[in-house]
Amino acid sequence: GGSSDDKVPLPNLQFFPQVLRDRIVASNFYGNLLVNQDFAECRESLLSCESLEPEVRGLNLDTAPSQFISIVYRLLNMKLTEGQLRSLLSNKQRLVRCAGFVFVRLGVHQDRYWELLGDALLDVEEFVPFPGKGGDKMSEGHFVEQLLTKEKYCDLSLP
Repeated sequence: GGSSDDKVPLPNLQFFPQVLRDRIVASNFYGNLLVNQDFAECRESLLSCESLEPEVRGLNLDTAPSQFISIVYRLLNMKLTEGQLRSLLSNKQRLVRCAGFVFVRLGVHQDRYWELLGDALLDVEEFVPFPGKGGDKMSEGHFVEQLLTKEKYCDLSLP
């Protein structure tokens, strides 16, 4: 898909769940921090995420958008270039790669899933993507396979 300076088309971004979008944009984390971050800063912020869950429980047991999904949402609205997206997908840090996978699944046209995510399906290294949900291990390939085959990401409906 195009040269590395071309913007990645995101036809599926319009299907991002409205309620979650509103809650992300209204959050202090997004409004005070993320909205002013550039690509490199967002990539750094991913490294402090504790989980890949889209929502986390707050101190008062209300759920709030996670840092992870908030950063993915910020990246989706940043008009990444092809080169930036590929740098996420091939990053040494798993959290950054996983943000790239979720970015692709939430924003990019499904015709490009195999091109962008095919290599990741073969990754056998195990990790715990959702420590708040029982902490089951899965391989990175299995995580990507679930993104591609399931209709939901945790409780988040996928386009």
